[in-house]
Amino acid sequence: MRVVITTQPADGHLNPMLGLSAALREAGHEVLLATSASFVPRIEARGERAVAVGRDWLESGGPSEPPDPDVDPAGFRDMFERSFLRGVAAEMADDLVRLIGDVQPDVLVRESVEFAGSAAAERCGVPFATFEWSFPVDLDTMLTQFDLASDAPLGRLRDHLGLPPRFERDWFLGDLVISTLPERYRGDAPVRGQHVSIRPHVLDLVDDAPVPDWVEQLRGAVYVTLGTVFPRHFPEVLRVAAAGAAMARRPTVVTYGASVDRDVIDLPDTEDVHVCAYVPQGPILDRCVVAVIHGGTGTTLGALARGVPVVVIPMGADQYAHADAVERLGAGLVLDHRALTHTAVNDAVNAVGSDPAYRSAAHGVAQDLASLPGPDHAVAALERLAAGR
Repeated sequence: MRVVITTQPADGHLNPMLGLSAALREAGHEVLLATSASFVPRIEARGERAVAVGRDWLESGGPSEPPDPDVDPAGFRDMFERSFLRGVAAEMADDLVRLIGDVQPDVLVRESVEFAGSAAAERCGVPFATFEWSFPVDLDTMLTQFDLASDAPLGRLRDHLGLPPRFERDWFLGDLVISTLPERYRGDAPVRGQHVSIRPHVLDLVDDAPVPDWVEQLRGAVYVTLGTVFPRHFPEVLRVAAAGAAMARRPTVVTYGASVDRDVIDLPDTEDVHVCAYVPQGPILDRCVVAVIHGGTGTTLGALARGVPVVVIPMGADQYAHADAVERLGAGLVLDHRALTHTAVNDAVNAVGSDPAYRSAAHGVAQDLASLPGPDHAVAALERLAAGR
């Protein structure tokens, strides 16, 4: 079976799908990932085959600060359409149609917010599936009563490829939805279409990057990270979160990513405070009592999968949904990034790190995640989908 996987150019979108890609290859199938040119080397560095399609861009190179959907819904809608739909999707769809003609895949898998793959697969008569690496994309909420008529972005994408209008809200999901969230964590988030659930790749992810010697000495640590994209947009939030966490007087590890300078973190490196651009997340979380995070899928599930409770400071995208799930299940606390103070972070870290109820709830989520089937479950579903062409 030949499989094309399409993804937006961001680690947070790619990494959750690597487990499925590996399982497909282990089952003897051919896998090719399609994304922007600048992101291809990142994929190839992970041992995957990749090809450049569409406009050359990186999500980490977006606007200096994305609009807050609660404060500026129109601005957020415009940003989302500009980044993931409009010309970006049309250019990618054109290249995908050509790629599908050359590769002749048996099935295409697109990640949740990559829309060109849906239209291109339909245009070429190839069955396609959605890899739902986080909470379901609700276009009604994200785009304020988003209309799929011919004058709306997805409608224009269909027009661009000569496809007739479709008014079903979920046509872009395709013939199969692969989810990585357990039922209890999803809460009342809708389950749409033919649906299979698999264990998130974060439970199996092995990072080959070197681990600093000081990591072995960590015990009862606090880990602070805002992921790979948002430190660039919200450096002040990272600065306050780091300083507030360090006030708890526990060993503290802060990562700031490649998009900002070390100077953003107003903390000196000491025996108990370690500030670095990157460090493999797993060994840090294994030695943590609490993680202060932005609520990105990989970081949130990575912490909870190890039974580590969290303090979530959501700033955009799916982070609010993860924050709601954490709060609902009692696995941590949520802070407002717009009113963040050192004291608020310190108080939250002390509360979550000292109350066993939070750790118990996090362990409950860890058990839910571990109970999901492995990616071979999705491979079998994709094989059935391809066989039904």
